[in-house]
Amino acid sequence: MLIWYLESYYRLDRREAEDSVCDKGNDKGIDGIWVNDDDETIVVFQSKLVESPKKTIGDAGLRPFAGLLSHAR
Repeated sequence: MLIWYLESYYRLDRREAEDSVCDKGNDKGIDGIWVNDDDETIVVFQSKLVESPKKTIGDAGLRPFAGLLSHAR
């Protein structure tokens, strides 16, 4: 899903989108990173796909991600 998003909204080609995805264990919720050289910015992505309408995501995954971003500023 994240690769599709990067291709569709950030207009990255397939290889660049795949290279931006870095989802691993103990990654503090980071699923992708993209460096925009033109704007000199780093964009950090978190994605979650829930296929059951009965499940909710909650904020458990967002807390470590938000904590990581607060250190980056």
